[in-house]
Amino acid sequence: MPPSPAPSCSVLVTDLQLLDRALMGGAVSWERLQGSWAVLCVPSLVPTYVERAQRLAQAFGHPFTAEEMPRLRELFREKVQAGYDASPYSRLVVRYGTVPPPDRGLMWQLETVVVSPQNQAEQFIVNRPPDQFEAFPDAMVMAVATEMGADGQILKVLDIGGGTGRNGLALATAGHQVTVLDSNEVMLQAFGDRLAKLPNAEQITVIEGSVLDSNVVFPTNCFDLVILSGVLPYFSSLEELKEVFSRVSGALKPGGQVLLDAFITTDGYQPNQLAQEMGRVSDAMMFPPSMLAAAVAQTGLGLVAEEDAWAYETANLEPNAKQARQWLESWASAKRIFALPQGQRPPVVLKWLRYGKQS
Repeated sequence: MPPSPAPSCSVLVTDLQLLDRALMGGAVSWERLQGSWAVLCVPSLVPTYVERAQRLAQAFGHPFTAEEMPRLRELFREKVQAGYDASPYSRLVVRYGTVPPPDRGLMWQLETVVVSPQNQAEQFIVNRPPDQFEAFPDAMVMAVATEMGADGQILKVLDIGGGTGRNGLALATAGHQVTVLDSNEVMLQAFGDRLAKLPNAEQITVIEGSVLDSNVVFPTNCFDLVILSGVLPYFSSLEELKEVFSRVSGALKPGGQVLLDAFITTDGYQPNQLAQEMGRVSDAMMFPPSMLAAAVAQTGLGLVAEEDAWAYETANLEPNAKQARQWLESWASAKRIFALPQGQRPPVVLKWLRYGKQS
């Protein structure tokens, strides 16, 4: 029986170069590719993430089609927004890999990984053990307390967001009565471990909660000094700031003071949406001076003094303290937000701000 003729649509290839290229293509189809990358859950960066995903797909020879791109954008937007809404520390993990041969193409998976403030605190304590990295208080905090207690007065201090006790323990050791407020149970556990080693632990009262919690009630006209060190950069809206200053003012004695640090914009810079989102996920929210002024208005608080925080701490911390707090420079200089070349700085300054309550 004669052989069946080749299909009319088939073209016999005998060119050795063409055949070699086809052999290479066949070998490539059996390659296994697998990888992943993690990104911040910053909604304004979704177009950038989608563009990177497409460039990666193109590099491996399997770009997304025009029909697939709208779904890809929506998937990135949905996953990133979910993470941003859940926690500032969330990440989007993008995984990709080749489909099983002999098929060709890439498989993609997007997963929102929510990192809670508690989880973040646990990692924080592992990476920066409090007994080592939090052993020295803020120079400005101790200077203000020394100034206010110069006549031997024992101050009643409220340390809001006291964390693992960097300032609270030092103030108590100096003889002051300290109330520490923090909402993170992991931080408070670490604080409790350190407090147990303090001979005058009875001078410290610990409250678990947020300054914005309605069930946290401060005594009226009670404290000489209220500290918010590293706290204001966690708030993001004018309404939140107004509530913080209102509650702080109510807790202060007439003539008392509040000391805080905040990232203040300079040179007329107005943070856009991307800058605001980056500030939130970096624990470094930025505020125009006008926003802080509006938050303080009608609270009975008036600005007493302001200082460049990093410059002050650098000039006044002891060498051992500088060594223990090396992390401060990258945070205080806003390098977590702006990746500028060496020798350049953003229009943002971390400042110590002191407000007094009118008598």
